[in-house]
Amino acid sequence: MTSDVVKTRNGLIITTAVMAIIICVVGLFITEQTIPWLAGIAVGTALSIGRVVLLTKSLSKTVDMDKETASKVSQAHYMLRYLATLVIAVLAIILGAHPIGVIVGLILVQPAVYIYNFIFNKQS
Repeated sequence: MTSDVVKTRNGLIITTAVMAIIICVVGLFITEQTIPWLAGIAVGTALSIGRVVLLTKSLSKTVDMDKETASKVSQAHYMLRYLATLVIAVLAIILGAHPIGVIVGLILVQPAVYIYNFIFNKQS
């Protein structure tokens, strides 16, 4: 992996984690279910960060492959990432994590991308 890819991956992880902490604190004032809320955010955020790391590894594997093989490997990794996310998220909800917390944690990476790009472009 190039240093730019590692820098971007690490920036996304840090931005996602900071946003999760902020949302945890805000959620504590809104919800009465403190422990399930924190568990939901923690599970969702961990899944989001895990998906970023696995995506990075998947891209680094497929970069040297021919087009057809890379496409098939990327699709297989994509399906595995989302299947694992679904199974773990449902398990967490069944075990008592707050469903909205899990969902919020799962979607944190999307705004983190925009925030990271905004911050990175300001520094350049």
